[in-house]
Amino acid sequence: MKKVVMLTNVLPEKPGGRTKDIYKKAKLFSENGYKVKILSCSEMYQIENSLSNAISLSEHDPSNTVYQIYSDLRKEDSKKYRKNIKKFIPFFIKIKEEKSVTDGRVISNTFSNKYFTIKYDYCDEGRVIRKVVNKNNKKTTQVIFDKYYNKDGTVFLNKLCSVGEPLIIYNNGRYKSKRFKSVSQLKAFWLNEQFKGYSNIIASARKLDGIYLEAIKKDVNRERNYFFWYHSTHLDVSGIMRKEYDKSLHSHQENIKYLTLTNQQKNDIVTSYDISPDNILVLPFGKVGSIETNEDAMNVVSIVSRFSPEKNIDFAIRAFDRFYKTNDNFTLEIWGHGENERDYNKLIESLGAHDYIKIKGPTNKPLSVMAKSKVILSTSKIGGLENTIIEAISVGCPVAALPYRYGPKDIITPGISGYISDDFTEDGFVNVLTKCVKILDEYTREDVSNTLRSTDEKRKLEMKQWELNLK
Repeated sequence: MKKVVMLTNVLPEKPGGRTKDIYKKAKLFSENGYKVKILSCSEMYQIENSLSNAISLSEHDPSNTVYQIYSDLRKEDSKKYRKNIKKFIPFFIKIKEEKSVTDGRVISNTFSNKYFTIKYDYCDEGRVIRKVVNKNNKKTTQVIFDKYYNKDGTVFLNKLCSVGEPLIIYNNGRYKSKRFKSVSQLKAFWLNEQFKGYSNIIASARKLDGIYLEAIKKDVNRERNYFFWYHSTHLDVSGIMRKEYDKSLHSHQENIKYLTLTNQQKNDIVTSYDISPDNILVLPFGKVGSIETNEDAMNVVSIVSRFSPEKNIDFAIRAFDRFYKTNDNFTLEIWGHGENERDYNKLIESLGAHDYIKIKGPTNKPLSVMAKSKVILSTSKIGGLENTIIEAISVGCPVAALPYRYGPKDIITPGISGYISDDFTEDGFVNVLTKCVKILDEYTREDVSNTLRSTDEKRKLEMKQWELNLK
């Protein structure tokens, strides 16, 4: 059986669009006969339950996810101690202060006196997962050791600050230790340990690209296939490559391939970088929704999105307000929440649009919202392949979109499943929305949905052919 590791940076307990896409693609690989492991190098301590209510995978072993964070190890303590490290750790410490802090799903207890501070981190099961001992000086606090624990209580990682350069000792579960002069060496070694037994590695965490490339270099026998997976656009709004994509796009290693979500992104990469189109696969969408009802859609235009600046929802509010002047039988419902909600409410108030533009809050049933809507709006400035567009079309709801990279041009069939504006102006978008609200007068929901399914079937055939190169 072919095996795949999907390496990512964060798996939050409440998944957003990127995390949902990881689950969908894991399911896609699983359905195609792959054994799948999702490996997270999150800066969260405890993510064991993040998949409990998600899709069923062929394999997800929580013990292989990483509770231990490495962000604190990026800044090595350069202090040098003249005394033996054992002399820094007394057999007993009189406690003068105790603090308990809950951060997400981690509980921290700190004990300290004049000379030392000891911090214990517990997961929500009450199990110690980290212990840090510091020596308190007058001006600074110096780390003596920093230990991380496995589920069985054995030490997974131990960082010691001793005489000379810091010493990092890694316990790989077989009671063997290995020394590293740098954290990057440790991480590369750790990744290779996790990759053992798997022949295809897919990395979607740009923060880990440097370490990932170091791990690839250590595979001198070319035992595995390595992939960079791009969830989002590698370009900023002005069309310049985003800094975090520099390492992966300029890696120039023969055994590296790329996975994108759109043909447009694939073409842009081939045009701008020394990467063969044969080394880039555009992934299928994976499982999508189904048409829930044959009832006529209401005269409702909807937005289903988190509230953040890149989603450009204030633009959508202003454009719909202009659209309403000549289409006063429609309303706009905005489903979501986030940091900009107060600003959106102020904008609606300033437009005097309370009666026809309403913020509805978050929804657990986005497909139901879409199925009852006449049109879904997608007004991002920049981004990857938005799940909202795929989900909307899959349930037969047309989409009015701005021409951002990437997604709309790959998914929307103009005139049937929606329209894409020619530019980023409100005038252009109002024109697109005016045409979109008439689509379901001419086509059925099934007609709209079928445009997505035919595109996805073509991608699946391409994937089957491309899989012949996988191990």
